[in-house]
Amino acid sequence: MEGIGTHVFRCYSFLIISILFSINLMWVEQVLSETYKVGGDEGWSESVDYFAWSENHNFSVGDILLFEYVKEEHNVMEVTEGTYKSCDGNSGLVRTYHSGSDQITLTETGNYWFICSFPGHCLDGMKCGVQVEEVNAVPQPSTSILPLEINGIYRFQASCRAWTCLLSFGILHFFNLI
Repeated sequence: MEGIGTHVFRCYSFLIISILFSINLMWVEQVLSETYKVGGDEGWSESVDYFAWSENHNFSVGDILLFEYVKEEHNVMEVTEGTYKSCDGNSGLVRTYHSGSDQITLTETGNYWFICSFPGHCLDGMKCGVQVEEVNAVPQPSTSILPLEINGIYRFQASCRAWTCLLSFGILHFFNLI
């Protein structure tokens, strides 16, 4: 018959291993997030085709949009789809950014809509919409090279999780917890 000390040790060991396992899974998810500079090298300006730019990227929950611009000449307004389509910044406002270097974390799936509310800028095309998918959703690639990169990322994620499970099982077995 085992003593109460052994039982307490096993419980605490299991708790610690569970916490480490959870942290590892969160780390793997964070590794997969990306930061996208909106507009690429041009940044947030009037000379970029934002529709084409957003179509060339696959956005996932946890990714970050980086808007870089001259704050005296532009701003970023997160708006509703209706405001995005009409370019009327007087309604449908979700949030306004005006620092010149704004980072927006994509926290949930769905569509995000952004415009510049300076006069004439949105109507001239300074607006961007992005569609955000789940982290594990495999996006439809637009080129033949992307599937290898995407599959590599997900293979890496699966590999990390598999090794974490095996390591946790080994530690639990070593301490006779299972």
